[in-house]
Amino acid sequence: MSGIDATPFPFLYPPLTQMAKRRKRIVHEADLLHGEPDEWGFVDDWQLIMWLMAVIAFYYQLRISLRTANMVERAMYGRLRTAMTSHVAFAKQVRALSEVPPELGIQALQDMVVTLESISSTLHLDPHALMSDSG
Repeated sequence: MSGIDATPFPFLYPPLTQMAKRRKRIVHEADLLHGEPDEWGFVDDWQLIMWLMAVIAFYYQLRISLRTANMVERAMYGRLRTAMTSHVAFAKQVRALSEVPPELGIQALQDMVVTLESISSTLHLDPHALMSDSG
């Protein structure tokens, strides 16, 4: 009904749906907890990072779809999509780590570091560099 093309958004559905389900569980089940709440772990940290990227990416995609996004927002949307894909790859590396033969353990950890550095460098954007490139 809004006239916004939904085609670019499905990439964001899995993490945003996960976030909504988690929120619903917290809101509707928090008062049913007996004792201490579940401990926060690695998976929770991973999900939170994904959700933070997905919410910002959704905002940028919405602005792109409305044709109100500036050059920096369009660039950041692309970078966020790349970072989110790498973030999933990192989770797969972590999950596979327990099955890596001991002699390949150091290499597997180094590969994980490369993935994390890739995510970090992908998310870094110098808007001034974009401005000077376009002039």
